[in-house]
Amino acid sequence: MRDFERAKIGDDDRGTLVRVCNRVMPSDAGLDVMSVDFAPLLNDVEEAMTLEEDLKEIATSLRSVEAEFRLPEDVMAKGREMAEVYLYLYAVENYLRLFIETIGVRSLGTEYFSHFNIPEGIAKSIAARKRQELKNQWLSVRGDSQLFYLDFKELGDLILNNWELFKGYFPGQSWIASKINELGDCRNLVAHNSLVSDHERDVIRVHFRSIVRQLNPFMV
Repeated sequence: MRDFERAKIGDDDRGTLVRVCNRVMPSDAGLDVMSVDFAPLLNDVEEAMTLEEDLKEIATSLRSVEAEFRLPEDVMAKGREMAEVYLYLYAVENYLRLFIETIGVRSLGTEYFSHFNIPEGIAKSIAARKRQELKNQWLSVRGDSQLFYLDFKELGDLILNNWELFKGYFPGQSWIASKINELGDCRNLVAHNSLVSDHERDVIRVHFRSIVRQLNPFMV
């Protein structure tokens, strides 16, 4: 029960948890319950509201205790802009996955991934993300392809580490590497809810169009 003693919960709550755990694992069994995990029952969650609806409900609740809550309109406007940025990044990242898979299957067969030269760092990332996925069963799985366990820049590393297979589809290594690195930097900003500037949005659009136009002829 040591984890319960360290947890920041009230004495009544701790006592209830200890009693429940003792029923599940009696003390005379020779084993102790060392930790407890809690996960939401997603089937019981009501239909999701939009952000604006959710904020209105929060504001109504806060007004009942003479409080006021408002999200500034400029924040909502920037959020809508970031939604467009996310769409571009989501599209181009998955387009690259589809491209790698298409060329891999065409050249190496359905087991193409096992024939790739996989850098040690990428192999460790895939293993770590799969382990984390097993711990969080309530989250959606990434997909049935190993490529879904790679982030933006790792997709670029995979292309460069298998350049003999992919070199015929790009003007050069620096052409695709620079674009993926810049898009990956922008993706990190979005992932941390940071605002992407007008310049960065222009970079995303230009790189998206360049990559799609370059690779589209080989996707048929």
